[in-house]
Amino acid sequence: MRMRILAMALLGLAAVTAAGCGKDPVQPAAKARLRMAHFAPTAPNADLWAGSSALGANLNFEKATGYTTVDATDFRVKALEAGKTDVLADNLLYIALAASRDYTCILTESPVGHYALALTIDDHSAISSSQAKLRFFHLSPDVADTLQLVLNGLATGGLARNDTNRQYYPVTPGTYAMKFRLYRDTTRVLAEREVELEGGKRYTLIFSGVNTGGPGYRMTVLNDTL
Repeated sequence: MRMRILAMALLGLAAVTAAGCGKDPVQPAAKARLRMAHFAPTAPNADLWAGSSALGANLNFEKATGYTTVDATDFRVKALEAGKTDVLADNLLYIALAASRDYTCILTESPVGHYALALTIDDHSAISSSQAKLRFFHLSPDVADTLQLVLNGLATGGLARNDTNRQYYPVTPGTYAMKFRLYRDTTRVLAEREVELEGGKRYTLIFSGVNTGGPGYRMTVLNDTL
């Protein structure tokens, strides 16, 4: 009798163990990386939120946060005046982040005094140390004209305002004299500066600012390297 009870107990334990082995292990949540940037020249300092998380607190013009690892899911992004509940952005931006991708959410302005949020997809795939990569955005609210970027005298194609779907272009590492000028009037330079581009790194070059009623025209360089 005792042997029979023991055999039945062992059979039951084996069944439970087998059932447990058949379950799939819990998979960790897929992740993405997100940073926030403030390029609305007449806006006050801002708190930029993704869902219930303030990823950019008291962010001022021309500043960007580092990348934060977040769940690859849907978020509502909003921009509030720093330390207040006043909403700055005119649009409610709902974003869907894909796994293992990197993004920048930018507070922009167009026209002057009207703020909006835009999302860019950033590229962090490996690149050679003998190459740098550069993309450029036109985010000035009071320059409606198409711009042209000039690097060491070499002109690029036209750059439309608020086009944040630009791809990275490969360039040789080194020091560049960079200018933003009007596409239709190449004699009018709006901003210029010297920029050092290091090999193995990616950069975003942003033209922003306003000529009157706020900061002058600016050329800002963001290092997109993790």
